[in-house]
Amino acid sequence: MKALLLLSVILFSYTAYSFEKESMMSYRIDSVKTARDIAKDQTAYTFGMQEYGVIEAKKVYRIIYSYGKGNRSATIKNGEKMDLILPKGKYTFSFYLSDQYFEIHTDSIYGPEQKRTFISLIWERSDQQIMVEKPVIYLYPIEPTLVTVKVHPTGEMLFTYPPYNEEWHVTAHPNGSLENSGKTYNYLFWESTQDYKTLTQSFEEGFYVSNTNVSIFLENILAQAGFTSQETADFITFWGPKMAMNKMNEVHFIFNEKCDQFANLEISPQPDHIYRFYMLYKPVSDDHKIVLREQIIPKMQRDGFVVLEWGGSEIPQHLTN
Repeated sequence: MKALLLLSVILFSYTAYSFEKESMMSYRIDSVKTARDIAKDQTAYTFGMQEYGVIEAKKVYRIIYSYGKGNRSATIKNGEKMDLILPKGKYTFSFYLSDQYFEIHTDSIYGPEQKRTFISLIWERSDQQIMVEKPVIYLYPIEPTLVTVKVHPTGEMLFTYPPYNEEWHVTAHPNGSLENSGKTYNYLFWESTQDYKTLTQSFEEGFYVSNTNVSIFLENILAQAGFTSQETADFITFWGPKMAMNKMNEVHFIFNEKCDQFANLEISPQPDHIYRFYMLYKPVSDDHKIVLREQIIPKMQRDGFVVLEWGGSEIPQHLTN
């Protein structure tokens, strides 16, 4: 067992801080073993730092923790464990690492006399949300039509344009122009947040795209999907600069009913075709690339009353490890 950091810690006066943030339980009791190195009527709790997927590779962890009354502080180096010796009995512990991680709150854990209870603290990132960026909705009826559009995002709606009050009412024209309150728009725009864990996309199919090949790649993909030149320009001018900031991108596309994981659409009157096209991409390095099966891009049908929605998300670096 690696060196223990024995905590006879000075009590700090963190009166401005309390364990009140929304938290989740994330710990595991690994074992309870006899500990003859501690006195009778005492018990020991040994806490290990369990790296759960995306915890940062810090050299030193500074933890604020509590049991009973008051908060305490400890500094733990990578690979070390935190050993706390207390009178035998039951204890409930709380741990705080930083705002980037959920706090950890344990149940009441009984510490028997001259026993050491080994517990893993499993830190999980709290910033698991992604942005559902620039979903835009194009409407192409066969004649001028009053259309009602409702969007029910999975996460929290952040912004809409034109202003959205539970629904949009627009007069849509065959050329795609939309009239609302005396103004003309090219499309309906919304953005929201979403929990990364709710994504159901398989990441086994997709593409690797370098920053020098973004425009050509997107032009080819959108041509396969049946985008018009204006829709292609709108898509590339939004996503192209973002993707070009990464040396290499891993790209996945989500189509049609599978896009319900981002939001449900209600459109009246019912279109003949609703085509939904979302892109997920994330930065990768050459030494982390896995083999991807190339995705097949379905082509939209553009006869009758057609609706096209496109959007997407960049998966942050800390969620890609």
